[in-house]
Amino acid sequence: MADNYLLRRWGFIKKEWRRNYRFHGGLLAFLKCLGGTARLHLQRSTSKSRGASPKVECLTFSVVPKLTALWSIFMERAIPRRPLRLIIGDCSGGLCRTIGSDALEVMPVLNYQHGEKIDLFLRKVCAGDYVVISDDDVFWLDDVPWNWAINQFEKDPNLVVASLLPRSRLSSILEGRLDQAMGSHCLVLRRKIWAREAFSFKVVCPPSGGGCDWFYDTGDYANVELPKRGYRIAIAPPEVQAHLVAFDGISSWSLKVRERSGSILGNVVNVPLRQEKALRAIMVVRSLSGLIAEQCRKELESELVPQPMLDKAESICRQFLTDQEIFEIHKSVQFQVATIKKHLIEHIGCDSYEKTSHIRGLVS
Repeated sequence: MADNYLLRRWGFIKKEWRRNYRFHGGLLAFLKCLGGTARLHLQRSTSKSRGASPKVECLTFSVVPKLTALWSIFMERAIPRRPLRLIIGDCSGGLCRTIGSDALEVMPVLNYQHGEKIDLFLRKVCAGDYVVISDDDVFWLDDVPWNWAINQFEKDPNLVVASLLPRSRLSSILEGRLDQAMGSHCLVLRRKIWAREAFSFKVVCPPSGGGCDWFYDTGDYANVELPKRGYRIAIAPPEVQAHLVAFDGISSWSLKVRERSGSILGNVVNVPLRQEKALRAIMVVRSLSGLIAEQCRKELESELVPQPMLDKAESICRQFLTDQEIFEIHKSVQFQVATIKKHLIEHIGCDSYEKTSHIRGLVS
């Protein structure tokens, strides 16, 4: 299987090497992810497995290991249901398989397209009644989002998805068809119905000549199909979403910066929205690196992305933006990071290296 994969996806592998594996262990990291992918494809579906399974599972994927380590501290506390199974698909090769918490499982996997990875894990790994799918740059401050979601499920047996962080805007292919798109950033699934109906998170391209100028992004096609089959999607109201600190595109921009060693001009030129998003992501990466260093008393290497690369990428973004725009981005990022820091200290109690030492255990 490995040989066939290498031949079919050589371009993908080269790209992932440049921006991903070489920063997290090189060849060993790549082989770890390749082997993990082979094992997942060869194992039987969870629908055929036996034995008791936890009622609640939480699934995320990681290409920035220290970011995922920080995220896991929040996630484990935010879901009060026990037993909880917290599953991390390690797409970098930089997360350790054996870590401190019994709830955490790290499974190396190649960095497939996001929807493809979600489908693979839902089919081969997840077995709980409910599966929380959350990006690792969405930080849960408490159990309010979970309690809201489970309350929606208990009231409606035809509810399949509770979206806690819907898409901020509708793409052209969804306009006129949905009021809000559930997205894939942060949601809860009723797994058995999702599996029985064979819904998918994969990107779907519409037939050519159909008048569509865009594609169904991750989860969008299922979003359209669910109501057609008599199922419902619940979108969290703003007061519930306020209990999440959500960043935007941290992993994707980290990969772009690393792949190009900071020279991201080709990614942002002539696209003002990307200029703002890239600068915001760079500022978040800097601030979270500082937070990890502060919380761990600098005994753990805290860089999420090498600083020289961030410096070059930031200087490129700044040349396209006004001082006021830069100030507003910086202000909002600092507010979000301060919220995370306050929560770490006041509610989780992670005010020293000793109390966050499992971050060190999670990152190789």
